[in-house]
Amino acid sequence: MTRYTLLIILFFHTLGFSQKAFDQLLDSGYEQLIDGDFAKALLKLEQAQQLLPQKLPLEEKAVFFNNLGVAYYQTGAYKKGIDCYKTAVGYYRTMKNDSLFAESVCNLGLAYKEIGLYENATRELIRAARIFEREHYLQALSSTWNALGNIQREISNYEKALDYHQRALNIRKAIGYEKGVADSYHNIGYLYFKWKEYEKARTTLEEALDYKRKLGNPANLLTTLTLLGEVYLLKHRPEKAATCFNEAYYLRQKSNNSAKIAFSLLYLGNYYKSLGHRLKAYETYRQAQQLARTANDFPVLAEALAGEISLLRIDGDNDLLIKRYEELLQLREQLVQDANRKELARLEIDYDVDRKTSELKVRRKQNRLDKMNIENQRLRNQALMTGLVLSVALVITVIFALFWLKQRNRRIKEQNRYLDLQKQEITDLHQELSHRTKNYFSMLSRILKSDLRNAKHEETKRVLDENIHRMRAMSMVQHFLLDDSTKRHSEVQLDSYLNHLTDELLLHLVPNESTVRVHKHFTPLHVEYNKAVRIALVLNELICNVIEHGLPETIKPELFITVDRQDQTLLLTVRDNGPGISEEKLTTTGKGSNLIKKILHSIDGTVTYNNRNGCLVNVKINL
Repeated sequence: MTRYTLLIILFFHTLGFSQKAFDQLLDSGYEQLIDGDFAKALLKLEQAQQLLPQKLPLEEKAVFFNNLGVAYYQTGAYKKGIDCYKTAVGYYRTMKNDSLFAESVCNLGLAYKEIGLYENATRELIRAARIFEREHYLQALSSTWNALGNIQREISNYEKALDYHQRALNIRKAIGYEKGVADSYHNIGYLYFKWKEYEKARTTLEEALDYKRKLGNPANLLTTLTLLGEVYLLKHRPEKAATCFNEAYYLRQKSNNSAKIAFSLLYLGNYYKSLGHRLKAYETYRQAQQLARTANDFPVLAEALAGEISLLRIDGDNDLLIKRYEELLQLREQLVQDANRKELARLEIDYDVDRKTSELKVRRKQNRLDKMNIENQRLRNQALMTGLVLSVALVITVIFALFWLKQRNRRIKEQNRYLDLQKQEITDLHQELSHRTKNYFSMLSRILKSDLRNAKHEETKRVLDENIHRMRAMSMVQHFLLDDSTKRHSEVQLDSYLNHLTDELLLHLVPNESTVRVHKHFTPLHVEYNKAVRIALVLNELICNVIEHGLPETIKPELFITVDRQDQTLLLTVRDNGPGISEEKLTTTGKGSNLIKKILHSIDGTVTYNNRNGCLVNVKINL
């Protein structure tokens, strides 16, 4: 009895300690989230997620996943952030709290907007707007119309954007929400600015500025002052533009926020440059650069550098121009990387939607097949029982029973034929999924090629080029998986696949086919899909190594590639007539050989290197 009592006490003590650790991690994560230290906040919240109590109230769970989504989103893990937002939406839906659910759906829509998934964002925001309108939450409804207007402005649908912003303005005027009215006038003015309707933009922004001055909140004036200054410049009214830019600059100085001050200095620099005051423009741009570096505001820093470069080109200071240009290139590479992360998040979300839709279709088809199989079994059983009963009846009853059974058999044949059609539809869906996978490989390859064109460093270009080869080897297997004449959809005809892969790879690596004489021998055989992909990656690495290291100095270069089968072992041999591998390299492993060993380890394979009138590589894989 005492032993069980001690176990119960220990259980509740451990439970209490776990709850205390969760609360401490949660408080620390929320504090760092408020302070803007998103990386540390993410670390704490991920640790808290491991200790998440099962009996935590739903509202607290929803708040936790919403904040975890913010941390993921701010650190560039956009897909994980949106998944957390969806989890929070699910909890609010379970709570059946329409107001919290609509607010969470609205936040999810804004997250979609930030990574450019405008259709998803519009769908979620309209869903939130309907709830706000039904529940008569007018202020929230006006904010939702405002967000939809900003989306339409981003896709240059200015007429629809104006309609949404006008709806928001009308609601805010009706409920006396003056700050919202000022913001709506600002958004409409910005819309006219993007529409190049500068006179309408000026009058609307001046209206917004009047409202904001009445509110007495200097921080709320900044964006309107800056935008109005740009409009005055375009309207050739430099004195008023200078007044707006300087006022915005002084207000931002009072806030002691480096990023905001740098933003104002950038616009002042543009103003001085437009008037031809190059010395003032130089000084202002450099002050903006210094503050932007302090605040890690890379977009503002890039614009300030671009402004200074445009002046240096006129003055002819080549040394400083080259230095500033190199710094600008590095910044733009960072911005491109962030854009690529958003693009990958968009692709992942699109792929998830397509995959789930296809899986749902397959499940529905499978359910229909299961129901039909049950019905067929029921019909067979019924036919058997009827035959047994009728076997003891009169001849007339037997004849009638036989006729009835024939009708039943006809129905069974019709249903079996329908079953065959349904199975064919499932096969077609499988091919569709494979086609989509091939398309996504193609999208990723194009992203890597775009990065290759924009890359400036040779090492970066080399790594990207290697990854493009690997991506091509992985994606090409989809073609042979789908187009195989034997229709063995779980296997790939390895000889055709490797032959095609080798031709494309050599065409890319050796544009002049006469420079390298290639001897190929591939034994026809089928290999399971995952093994085929890995064999192709290994062959890709070996051919690249030969072309790069084995044959450049050879007078009459030759390359021998064979694939053969001995019992349950696949033999892949790659040989060249180059100088071979040094003894030092035979005893050490480089990055390329390590990659090959890791790939082969996953499919129970081995690799050996020898010198035999050149370099000889033998790969053995158990089938």
